[in-house]
Amino acid sequence: MNENQGAKLKVIDYHGFLSAEDYENMKLKLPDIMEIPAGLDSDRNTLQDYIIKIKNDKDNKFIRFYGLHTQEPYTTKMKDGEFVTGEDLETGRMYESLVRDGKLWKDEKWVEEFIQFIVKRTEFINKETGNDHGLKYIEVHPPKTDLLNDKPKNFFDYYEIFIRAIHQKLGEDVEIFMENSNGSDHLAFSKYKGINEYAKKMREIKDRTGLKSYIALDIPLLLKSHNLKCKERDCQYSKIEKEFINIFTNLRESRDLIRSVHLWGYNGGNPHNGDLNSLFYSNENRNNDEISKEAEDLKNALLKNLKELLDDGKERYLLLELNNSYAEQRENIIKDLRGNGFQIM
Repeated sequence: MNENQGAKLKVIDYHGFLSAEDYENMKLKLPDIMEIPAGLDSDRNTLQDYIIKIKNDKDNKFIRFYGLHTQEPYTTKMKDGEFVTGEDLETGRMYESLVRDGKLWKDEKWVEEFIQFIVKRTEFINKETGNDHGLKYIEVHPPKTDLLNDKPKNFFDYYEIFIRAIHQKLGEDVEIFMENSNGSDHLAFSKYKGINEYAKKMREIKDRTGLKSYIALDIPLLLKSHNLKCKERDCQYSKIEKEFINIFTNLRESRDLIRSVHLWGYNGGNPHNGDLNSLFYSNENRNNDEISKEAEDLKNALLKNLKELLDDGKERYLLLELNNSYAEQRENIIKDLRGNGFQIM
């Protein structure tokens, strides 16, 4: 294989669930980046939990940097009967334009307050950790599809304002990722066609302004948006495998902008709690420890097509989004990746 080729993935620590020993047992280098959840409902106490983890790791030269996973498609706070988000860390005031009404990127005021929200949280984390250059990336989520062609300004007009402001205030080396959606609630950038349209538009913006934004490709969400999850006993494995080829071949149009890959699975139907085997269980074996031969083949077909998509020698981030401390599930995913030819950095 040419030394400039290969599907290379660098592991990012997800929320500090694992110890240095866990990574060593998986024969992985200790990750130097931790992803911190900073949803619109995050507050000082939420962030402090992750700041403590970063501080505790500094002496071991473990975690040196962090990424911010920002707004979620929901909130957990209510005030005066309304869902609200975006607490100012200094004053406690709720940002008025970040009130949850189901629309992200809805207007310029929303974008202005979202920029303030991110900048103040970054400044707070940097101050508490003593690292003014700790932020490596910011991950954001898509708008609803009706905002893509809104008038007189649409999502991409607002997104351009956002990227420019983040680079001015936090540094041009801070990368910005747009995560694909699962297609629910009319969210954009869910199927491969939408992801390719996003990539095309971002190339146009880069050519015109020099501004850059990348893609965080969440594989289980991509499968869900294309309805490629076995739900019936007679799961059509051959049909799904053919669709893998179609999806990942078409996504090569966006390959140059894919900067991060998310992988996770289910446990008893709960997302972000299992390995990749759970993506292809049919009903009769979903709760069994053993996966059917067909489902095993389908999992490997998925990873084969993903590898071919990413086989360009560029190093990308790998985020194993599991909301637990079970190292075994992560180890299973790493084994699957290595078994299908990925280079885990």
